[in-house]
Parts: sequence; structure tokens; C-alpha cells
Amino acid sequence: MTSADALHDDPRGEISLRRAILRHVAPARGIRATVEQVFITEGSQSGIDLCCRALLDAKHMTWTEAPGSVALRAAVGMTGAKLLSIPVDPDGVRVDVAIRRAAGARVAFVSPAYAFPSGVQLSLARRLQLLDWAVTNGATVVEVDYEGELRADGAPAPALLALDRVGARECVIHIGTFSRSLFPALRLGFAIVPAALVRPFARVRAASTRSAPYPLQAALADFIEDGHWARHMRRLKQATRRRRDLVIAELRRLLPKETPPSVPAGGALFTVHLPPFVDDRALATALAERGVDVLPLSLGARRRAPTRGLILGVGAHTDAALLHAAGVLSHAVREAVSAGMQPARGVRRARSRH
Repeated sequence: MTSADALHDDPRGEISLRRAILRHVAPARGIRATVEQVFITEGSQSGIDLCCRALLDAKHMTWTEAPGSVALRAAVGMTGAKLLSIPVDPDGVRVDVAIRRAAGARVAFVSPAYAFPSGVQLSLARRLQLLDWAVTNGATVVEVDYEGELRADGAPAPALLALDRVGARECVIHIGTFSRSLFPALRLGFAIVPAALVRPFARVRAASTRSAPYPLQAALADFIEDGHWARHMRRLKQATRRRRDLVIAELRRLLPKETPPSVPAGGALFTVHLPPFVDDRALATALAERGVDVLPLSLGARRRAPTRGLILGVGAHTDAALLHAAGVLSHAVREAVSAGMQPARGVRRARSRH
């Protein structure tokens, strides 16, 4: 970072970091762009907020995944736009359902490489269907890449921008973050926007929030350019896979068979599914009181048919802490399942009369 850079407050962020992202981060996902298209954000949520401010208002309709990110839904909701929850199955978000219900939507927020929190990947057929819909209808697809870089098994999935589809580069915004690969408090991420949206996004950015302090951005740029980030990512993937496998093995040993953990191919998150009669929000509160932080799956699910479960992360914890947490969680889940399966007293008395 030069003295001239320090005096030039570009709303897109420090140019050295934008260049480093294009040289060393984006290529792993097959993304090609120019430095003018890159915006530095304060994590993925800041990128989502920027998209909402620049693209949406109360007359628009959006697609979001269900289950999905509660924070993303909140950001969309603040624009007044109507939010349509689209179910996610083993092949990713149901694009056909979205088109059938709201083909005229303005924006689709999706996470093709790693749907939160299930970790499933959007199939190639649905990716192409999604892009064809966006190109045909003049819509925008916002690809939120939560944990794609942390794929533990195999190479990271290519981004939507990597697909050779006519018009795709004019309708896809890619949002990435360093919160998972480095640490959340860093508050750094990026958005790669189509060339036609650079000026509108820059105007919105200049009038609202800015990116993180330039010295911090410059330090991260040096970290990436010097090869430290790539080496760190290799070690992080190995450590994440080992911690994940440790916790999964312990949960499979301790949890009742009715509550199997669902393990994605990558990332530091996974889900323990619960029977429909278990209140996952109450269970999450009870676990927090015992020192174990989880998210209830029903928070990000569709209101009509909420899915019950607990979202767990294996983060930067010691093996002993992870095993202890797995034990506490398994005990609480067993208690909740056992209580829910017990028939009410009135039912037992009624049966005893016959």
C-alpha cells in the first residue's frame, strides 16, 4: 500500500487486495473478472446488504433458500421486498419450484457450492436452469459462497461465473468471505459484480457503509500475495476434516438412532436432525445454558413445514472441548427425544379403561 493509496478512498476498497483476490482466491473457483468489478466488503453479510440496497425495493420479489441464512432473510426484509422461500433438496435449491411460483423475481439469493446449513451442492442441471432463467428474465443471481473454500473432500466446486453460459457474466454477483477461512472478527469479504453494475454499486457504497480500514486490507493483500493464505488453507482443511470426523464419530456413538447427524462434503458445519415433536429452539436455549452453542434449524426453515434440528460447528476448538460438547449435546437430545416419545398421562389412563 502506497501513500497515494492511503489518500485515495475508493468505495470499492484497497486495490492491492482486490488484485490479490483475482490472482489467488477467485481462480480456485473458476472466476475471471477485472479489478474494477471487485468490491471489498465487511464479510459476506456486508456484501448481501450491498446487493439489497443496490437492487431491491418494496415492489420486488426475491428467492431465498429454505432452510437458509436468517441474517440474509433479515437483510432482504429491510428493503421491503417480498421474500419467497424455496425448498432445498439433495440436489440443491429447487429452481423449478421457484420459477413456477415466481418467474418474475428480481433477485435470487443462492449458495450453489455449499447450501447453508445442509452443505449440499447445486447440481449442474439446476445451475444451468437458474442461469437461463436469470438471462431470460433480466434477473440477478447473487451467489453467496459461505464455506465453499472449506470443502474437505475433493476440490472446491466451481462458481456460477465459471460456467460457460451466454449472458451469465452479466447477471451473476459472487460474494465471498474470509470469515471462515481466517476468522470472523477480521470482517473482510468481497463481491464480484457485473461490469454494468459497478457504477450503481459504487454509488450505493459511497453513500452507505465503507469497507474495512485500508491498512487491514493491505495486510491481507500481502498475506495472500506472499503465499501464506494458500498454505493456511491447506492446513485449515486438514484440521477441519479431522475435527469434523472426531465429533461425528462421537455423536454417532452417543446419539439415539432417531437423530442422525447429516455430514456435508465440506465446511465446518453439520446438522443433527430431530423428530418433529422436539422443539429445537428450546433445546438450543437449554444447550446454551450448559455452555454449548448451536443454532436451531427451524429458524431458517419455511414457516409452513419447519424442519427440526440443530446446526453445529467444529471451529477452532480443542479435541477435549469438542468431545465434551458432543457429550453434553447428546445427553440433552436423548432427554428431549425421550420426553417427546412419552405418552401423556391422560392417554395412558384412557387406555387402561379398555
